Amino acid sequence: MITNILVVCTANICRSPMAAALFQGALPRVVVSSAGLYAREDYAADPVAGQAMREYGVDLGRHRSRAVDDRMLATADLVLVMEHEHKREIERRYPQSRGKIFCLDPDDDIADPSGDTVAEYAAIASRIALLTDKWAGQIRSI
Repeated sequence: MITNILVVCTANICRSPMAAALFQGALPRVVVSSAGLYAREDYAADPVAGQAMREYGVDLGRHRSRAVDDRMLATADLVLVMEHEHKREIERRYPQSRGKIFCLDPDDDIADPSGDTVAEYAAIASRIALLTDKWAGQIRSI
């Protein structure tokens, strides 16, 4: 049974907070958190990411970035990452976490929209929403 999900991206200000918020809405009984491989601590979510998420009824205003660490990985039942390189890097740094790390999209990386247009953020948000719905359905069926 999955009771704790960790979502990881690079800086923990765009993709992983978006996905974590969507998962939390879809799986209210599951603890969902997010972190970044190279995150600087205590930064707000990117305002354009927040704007894109309002379409989904999500407010990222309270989000603060944090760097992934071994404690987070140890407590997570499932770790979902945005890029295949994230998976490789976490497994390199924290080999004990192997076996519970998966790409949100197993077929392709989810590009970092930082610095892109509002339309690109919206497209990434839409893709993340579709993928979180798919994963949430699979998790509910376990």
